[in-house]
Amino acid sequence: MVGSESQKRSKTEGKPWRWVIIGAVIALIVALTTKYSGMVVDCCCDYETVDRLNEEVLHPSLQDLVKTPFFRYFKVKLGCDCPFWPDDGMCHLRDCSVCECPETEMTYVNLQLKPDQYTGYSGPSARRIWDAIYSENCPKYPSEELCREERILYKLISGLHFSISIHIADRYLLDKSNNLWGCNPTLMYDRVLRYTDRVRNLYFTYLFVLRAVMKDLKAHSLMRQLLYNSNLQAACLLPFDEAKLWKGQHGPKLKQKIQEQSRNISCSLQRNEAIALMNLLNRLSESVKLVHEMGPAVEMIMEGQISPPTAPSSLWQRMRSLLFKS
Repeated sequence: MVGSESQKRSKTEGKPWRWVIIGAVIALIVALTTKYSGMVVDCCCDYETVDRLNEEVLHPSLQDLVKTPFFRYFKVKLGCDCPFWPDDGMCHLRDCSVCECPETEMTYVNLQLKPDQYTGYSGPSARRIWDAIYSENCPKYPSEELCREERILYKLISGLHFSISIHIADRYLLDKSNNLWGCNPTLMYDRVLRYTDRVRNLYFTYLFVLRAVMKDLKAHSLMRQLLYNSNLQAACLLPFDEAKLWKGQHGPKLKQKIQEQSRNISCSLQRNEAIALMNLLNRLSESVKLVHEMGPAVEMIMEGQISPPTAPSSLWQRMRSLLFKS
């Protein structure tokens, strides 16, 4: 009996150390398999700095900023027909619908109640929207004839596209009958993580939009706290250098063309534009954070470097099952 109890106690005492060792090994593997290092192409910051500043400065400040009343409510016009395709405009899921105000009142949407997530909108109807965006703005891609500005425009659209894909995968309807939501790592990998250019375009778009905010937008104390943070200024004073644009042979002509295609371009942002810009930066910040924190683990699971546990639901539950299984 004494020997049996001693052996049982020895096994029990050894488990925590095994968990620590397993966790440390996986953390080491994740650190060693980081794909993204060095300067972000066409930008003035490196991946390591972006991840660190996003974690320490930008993401927490932006999360506070978009919760303020000014940046939370977005004015919309819900009664418009689509000028491109005769869709019925009905939502596929209850969670993505918007409550309308009386006709005598202006319609506002609380963006905090409408996070980026899976909406049930899929198939050819959804794909043709992105196909139209790419073909309208980047008809020559991936031709080598693209000038710097055309390549940057493509990267911006791609970064926005796959930031949305990251959010959809992170908040996915796993079980419609039980209204169970969670992370879909397979979708995240298939849509984004397996393509290094898509991740790089995401980082590029984040820095580009950050530069737009740092250059043009002035607002409340939270925004000043974000923009003039000493760590941000010291480590990445100029995320993207727009002075290098429009210098080539076709630069000025292309700049004029893009301005003509973009409506309502002005030197100062209107209320809705300011709200959209800051919420876009916040969404990009969330996407970069998700890619940095979850990307290596998801890739290792999907590429067979780690056998995925069978636990459903969120990625955290999967990793926790892997680390702490008995």
